[in-house]
Amino acid sequence: MSSRVHLIPKNVMGVLRILIIQLISLNWSGATSITTGLPCNFHDSINITDGLLGKDDSIQFNGIIFPRGQYAEIDYILVNGTERSPVSSHRRGCPCKVKTCIRLCCSPGKVFDSKLGVKEIGELFKCANNDKAKNLTFEIREKNNKMEKVNLNEEFSYVIATSPKDDYFYGKKWEIKHTGEVLDMGELYDHQSYCLLKYFDQMTGEIKLNVLISDKVDDAYSEKDLIYAIAMLISVSFIAATFLVYILLPDLRNLHGKCLLGYLSGLIVGYSLLTWIKLNGWHKNDPISRKMIGLITYFSLLSAFFWSNVISYDLHRNFRAIRSKIYSERKRFVAYMIYAWGSPFLLTIIAVVLDFTEPLPDYLLPGIGTKSNFLKPSKDGKLSPFLYFYMLILIIFSANAVLFVVTAFKIRRAQREISKITSQEESARHQSHLNNEKDNLVLFMRLFIIMGVCWIMEAIEYLTQDPNNANSNWLVIMMDIWNLLQGLIVFILFVMKRRVLILLKKKYRGMRGTTGTSNGSSRTRSSSTKTTNTDSQVSRDTPIQ
Repeated sequence: MSSRVHLIPKNVMGVLRILIIQLISLNWSGATSITTGLPCNFHDSINITDGLLGKDDSIQFNGIIFPRGQYAEIDYILVNGTERSPVSSHRRGCPCKVKTCIRLCCSPGKVFDSKLGVKEIGELFKCANNDKAKNLTFEIREKNNKMEKVNLNEEFSYVIATSPKDDYFYGKKWEIKHTGEVLDMGELYDHQSYCLLKYFDQMTGEIKLNVLISDKVDDAYSEKDLIYAIAMLISVSFIAATFLVYILLPDLRNLHGKCLLGYLSGLIVGYSLLTWIKLNGWHKNDPISRKMIGLITYFSLLSAFFWSNVISYDLHRNFRAIRSKIYSERKRFVAYMIYAWGSPFLLTIIAVVLDFTEPLPDYLLPGIGTKSNFLKPSKDGKLSPFLYFYMLILIIFSANAVLFVVTAFKIRRAQREISKITSQEESARHQSHLNNEKDNLVLFMRLFIIMGVCWIMEAIEYLTQDPNNANSNWLVIMMDIWNLLQGLIVFILFVMKRRVLILLKKKYRGMRGTTGTSNGSSRTRSSSTKTTNTDSQVSRDTPIQ
């Protein structure tokens, strides 16, 4: 066991150690960011000092009740987006955590006026009082996909544009959705990427509304995303190395080995795209590219999970039945491919059809690749990602766990039955087959415990996290470290083993032998042929060990 540990390069372990420290320090520092004291980002808060304080310590302001814990008393505001400016102590509440919110360029009861308006401290636009702006009605797209005129003050809570964002542009063909988002020319923008501009039309004497959209997205967590991307890239590298080893060594490509390759291929593509997303950000892609990236990532990760289910079933089947002939194994592998790649493909098609036809309410649509390169953001509701992704993970890994437990009990029962066999030769043959299947079971069970715990933790973290609070907790830190290590663990389980290392060594010697002297080459090939024949025979009995 100790010899395997020394086979891991020291520089790799050093990089892993540094990344883990960086992850912990970043998450720890996130808890003491500039939004400390507020239960939300400063730019998603409003001054509610004039609100009415209730007996339960809640505050009612502009028709919205802010429960205790959804506001705080602070003595600063942010100027130019990030600079603290001391002011008298005042209460600020988080309306977006209480009610669906929109972002206004000017406060309610004010309109944009570049000549007579006044720019308040911390605000971006010159605004002037106008009574007509207090109760503004406007058409929005409701859940039933119909346009209905509503009072914006009653339908939404609001925040004010305080964070400067360059390159604002006017919306062209836009509408407000019931989710508080703005849809412009097929592109969705959340409240952090736009502000609604109220202005007085001199011709009609009415208050009109336009939207200012920013094409610059906040990069406050870019350093954190970079650390995550590097960590995931390391994990992908080890998984890809494992995949390459199984491609290079024919002795490992039996039925179990081929199923493992299918599993690894899904992880490689899925994790590589997730790494790319972290490094580039979803906002840098056009809607079509974003949709394609999301769907490919979705299909790839689901295929990996379905291949894990195939491996669990095949282990159970191999123990349950006598090993089939070669042609039977080929048919089984074709059936496995249809299941492991066909099921994710069907689920991906269903997601595409639902997103394009929109037969369901918005919160039930998959939304893959709409406002992110992958799953719908949690701030838009957690039901959709759970139904189309995390629930599938829980079902598949639960099925795997059941198959492993049932197979383990059958192995134990078979162990007792073999001990009753009187024929020594037949008993040894059955024992050898049983030991091989038991070793395979233990090996893959370790793998799926590692991967299963990782994804189940991510599902729990997703369901319990606060989408309006970017600060990470201990569960997120643990999951980040686990994600960092899982590729390395896969490599250790399936490559850093005595038999695989011997096969790699022989493969290397065989490749070197072809370029050596003629006599040396003959001896090498002869020796290699004898060894390979022996190993091939062994590999049929011991598929993965």
